[in-house]
Amino acid sequence: MRRDQVPDSWSAGVAGYEAMFEPFTGGYADAAVDLLDIGPTHAVLDVAAGAGAVALRAGRRGASVLATDFAPGMVERLAERFAAEGLDRCRAEVMDGQALTVADGSFDACTSMFGLIFFPDLDAGVRELARAARPGGSVCVGTWHVAQFPLATLVAAALGEVIDGFAAPPGPPTWARLGDVDSIAAHLTAAGLVDVEVVPVRRRWVFEDPEAFFRSQPSWSPPVQPLFDGLDDDTIDRAAEAFAAALARTGDANGLDVEALLGVGRST
Repeated sequence: MRRDQVPDSWSAGVAGYEAMFEPFTGGYADAAVDLLDIGPTHAVLDVAAGAGAVALRAGRRGASVLATDFAPGMVERLAERFAAEGLDRCRAEVMDGQALTVADGSFDACTSMFGLIFFPDLDAGVRELARAARPGGSVCVGTWHVAQFPLATLVAAALGEVIDGFAAPPGPPTWARLGDVDSIAAHLTAAGLVDVEVVPVRRRWVFEDPEAFFRSQPSWSPPVQPLFDGLDDDTIDRAAEAFAAALARTGDANGLDVEALLGVGRST
């Protein structure tokens, strides 16, 4: 099993994930909550909720929210955030998104943003979202558009620039299995959802300190950690400089345009 499919890997990086990555995922979470038109009358299930980008936004709109994640550290942090904001209609529980312990048809909207994409069994994950949604309820799965995700390319290129013979781990990243319009639509349709559509959402990622972001990744990003295995600080520092230089060559020293795909369907 890959590192990004192990709960402890995600629990260990909660603070860094919230600080370094959630500022980027938040824009897509806004789009998902808007797309589903979530409001005070909704019961929402957020699967593989992470630090809570979708769950918090749904809760702030007055929805009742159950946020689940297989990583206890993520769930603990999300419960703290619910309490800190006084979101007493929101709760967080440890659950395997491939085998949820929730009743059939018990939610108006079921979401998984950038979480289900790491499941060993993608079909089981989508089926569980569809099962948990009431008839007529909505399901939304968010993933990165593999052809429009320049961060991965820039990180690998920066490491390759300073490491002789560098090679990324073989095969596509775990999340890329669900990284295009056709694959998302096929999985949602196979789960029995209808009126399926895939909505592209593009946001600009602005890095306040590109080198610091690069250096931070092994502390909070299980998908990226294997690229950094065995590297000393000097090598990482040089790669961070190469990453910042590569960003500058894109035309903006601090920003990237990154596209996500939101797959949406209706339960029957």
